Amino acid sequence: MSNLDNIKNKIMLEAQDEAEAVLDKARRENEAYLARVQNQVEEEIKRQIAYAKDKAGSLHEQIIAGAELKARDTVLAAQQELLTTVLDKAKEKLLQMSDEELSGLIQKRLETYRPETGDVLVLPVGRNIQLPDDIPVEYDARMKVGFALKRGGVSEKYDYIEILDYQRDELEHKIIALMQET
Repeated sequence: MSNLDNIKNKIMLEAQDEAEAVLDKARRENEAYLARVQNQVEEEIKRQIAYAKDKAGSLHEQIIAGAELKARDTVLAAQQELLTTVLDKAKEKLLQMSDEELSGLIQKRLETYRPETGDVLVLPVGRNIQLPDDIPVEYDARMKVGFALKRGGVSEKYDYIEILDYQRDELEHKIIALMQET
């Protein structure tokens, strides 16, 4: 049986060597696979970090842009409020203008405009305006502060409140420019 034992031992040794070779090959393939997966994971981590940094940068820029917009809107709202207050006070001052001051303004304007025969001056109701006697006068409740001159069926209005409202946009730009200088 010794020959049989020798064959048996030889088969066992060959089987063991073959098993170790298969295990070795499996370990090497496993290590190579793990190394590939490890590299892929590291690359994905790098991509994710780069994406997060990019996203954080964009978010940071958006937050700053939003804050700048809000600050600008706040400044514009404050300027608009101040402008409205200034124009309201100007209107109030015009409305509180004495008859004497209004007479002076109208006479000054009439010096440059020179009414002709047949012209009619339209004045606000309830105001005692001093004008030359040769100019016919009508009164209109819609007139606030100022006058209108009717000439040949055409009426030219010089109501200072309406003029102020009409020129509001232009005045806004000038007042805002003055505010920004200071």
